[in-house]
Amino acid sequence: MKIASGSAGLENNIPIQLEPDTVYNLSVYAKNSSGDGKGEVSLSFASLSNIAGWSVLGDCVKSGNKMTLEFTANETYGRADCSFVTDEDLKPKDNAATISLKTAGGEIWFDALMLSEGPFSQDYLESGYGDEVP
Repeated sequence: MKIASGSAGLENNIPIQLEPDTVYNLSVYAKNSSGDGKGEVSLSFASLSNIAGWSVLGDCVKSGNKMTLEFTANETYGRADCSFVTDEDLKPKDNAATISLKTAGGEIWFDALMLSEGPFSQDYLESGYGDEVP
C-alpha cells in the first residue's frame, strides 16, 4: 500500500484486542522509491491516557497513548520491527488498539504489516495462516 508524504495516512477502524502482561512484536516491510524516507506504524489506545508503565524491548517509541515503530525506508524493501510488553494491569475495556500508517518524507510502500506475540518478528508462511507448507 502506497502512502504519500503529507497525506493523512491510513488507520483501521476495527480495534485489535491486546492481552495484559504480554510481549508483542510489531513489524512491517517498507520501501521508498525516491531515496530515504521516514515512516511510522502506530498502535493507539483511545481508552488509555498514557502507556508509561509499558516496557519497550527495542526501537518502539511510546508517547501518550501510542506505541510507535519509526523507521527509514530506502529503495528496496526492508523489514523494520520493535517489541513491547503490555502492562500487567491492562483492563479489557482499555486493551483495544487501532493501527495507523504514516510517512514524513516521500512516498512509502508498506507491506506485510504484522503484530505477533513474542519478542521477535515471526516468519511469514507461504500459505498465510496456520501450518507451514511442506
